[in-house]
Amino acid sequence: MKVLYRLYPGNELFLASLACVALLCWGCASLHHHTPDSPVAPFAADAFLIVGYAPDYSMERIAPGAYERVTDVILFSAELTEDGAFPEDGIAALPVARFQEIKQEHNARVHLCFGGWGRSGGFPEMTGDAAKRKVFINALLQWCLDNGFDGVDYDWEFPANRKEHAAYSRLLVETAEAFRPHGLRTTVAIGHTQRLEQSAYDAVDAIHLMTYDMGKRHATKRDATSSMRRLVRSGAPKEKIVLGVPFYGRRMDDRDMAMAYSHIMEQYKPQADEDEAGGFYFNNIETIRRKTRYAMEEGLAGIMIWELSMDTDAKNSLLQAIDEERRGNSATSHGNRLFNTQRIK
Repeated sequence: MKVLYRLYPGNELFLASLACVALLCWGCASLHHHTPDSPVAPFAADAFLIVGYAPDYSMERIAPGAYERVTDVILFSAELTEDGAFPEDGIAALPVARFQEIKQEHNARVHLCFGGWGRSGGFPEMTGDAAKRKVFINALLQWCLDNGFDGVDYDWEFPANRKEHAAYSRLLVETAEAFRPHGLRTTVAIGHTQRLEQSAYDAVDAIHLMTYDMGKRHATKRDATSSMRRLVRSGAPKEKIVLGVPFYGRRMDDRDMAMAYSHIMEQYKPQADEDEAGGFYFNNIETIRRKTRYAMEEGLAGIMIWELSMDTDAKNSLLQAIDEERRGNSATSHGNRLFNTQRIK
């Protein structure tokens, strides 16, 4: 049995709220701006996003055609050093060059993720010190500009107390303030019960809502809908929420056991409308289509995928189903805003 245990972000999610305090900003006059050699991939302002995580340990299993169907690809993930310093050596070991190729060949935005399950140890030290935050953000900004990356995705799993929550909020706000003048994006992945302060919602460009790992049947549309509505009630703008979908299943009697969607298809051969097979609960094509339509109808920012290597490259591809739903609705209005999936060339 091909069981996957490395399922970041959000293996175990808890209730968290972030307290945001006074905003800090500083000049970045010494930093280079985007040049014609490293542009941000342009998209229509109201484009429906398809955001895919691509872990460093599974890049070789991602079908090349997947990058034609996404708007954004997130390199998962860099890990802060224990003292909270910018991890130059660790980042150098990541497949950065491959992401630069993806951006040029497929016109997708590329982002660097920091954190994730088992990779968040350096956050407390860095975020808790204003000077270290500033040094880190400036180094990260310069790295993104030098390497043609379009932004950062933060995924601290998880702040342990109010002090850490407040420090994380400061990091989100200060990063967005430093990045925005350069056309770079700041996004954050949060658990399905996690909340941010209003100033953090206002600061980030997108909120990747991890609507999976939510119980025995870990990713139902009903639970995803409830989680999204709770997040909106807490103050998150709908137009910034990217609804998460899993490309894997979990055992209903043992949450520690997981299997990639592609392996479920290969081993159990379930029908297109079946969400359970071999004791695993997963999202089939029809469920994924319904979630995608729901996100469009609600005026959400898009769909987020954990993660791209777990899909098939056959006719039962979940990513293909998402893309077909997006393209099939590209000329309609969703959430009282003009819906346009086309990238601006």
